[in-house]
Formats: sequence, C-alpha cells, structure tokens
Amino acid sequence: MIHKSTLSPREPMTATKMRASADYIEGEDARVEAIIRSHTNIPASSWSQHALGDVFFDAQEAVDFGIAEAIREFEVPPGAQMFQV
Repeated sequence: MIHKSTLSPREPMTATKMRASADYIEGEDARVEAIIRSHTNIPASSWSQHALGDVFFDAQEAVDFGIAEAIREFEVPPGAQMFQV
C-alpha cells in the first residue's frame, strides 16, 4: 500500500500553523513519491489513484511493480529474535 502523509495534531492549531503543516506534508509527499517513483515501476493509473487516496497492491503486483523482490513464506533468520508488539 502507498498512501499520502497524515497529520494528527496533539493540540489545537491556528490557521497559520495548519497551513504550515499542510505545506510541510505536501512537500514530504512529493519527496516520498519521487523516491518511490525512482525505485519502482508503479503504473500511472495507480499514481492517479494515489492522488485521491490509498493504493493497495497484492503480492504479485508488488513484485511486478518492483516494490518487492519475491513472494515467499515468512521466516525468522536463524539466531534472530522476534518481538511482538
């Protein structure tokens, strides 16, 4: 899944702070999108949908679009600890 950045303010915000936050988030969205575009081959139709909301990919699409390298069963590497949060 790819999605736009979100903001959940912890305190009330003035209009000026909201505009500054929106400007910041739009800049972050542009930066992240540029990075993703440079490392994947997600089709234009998905980017059009991304402008409107979340975009979901199944496992095979993730591989086809260069988001993932392969579809495999998950396994913890030998000697690694697994934490559940």
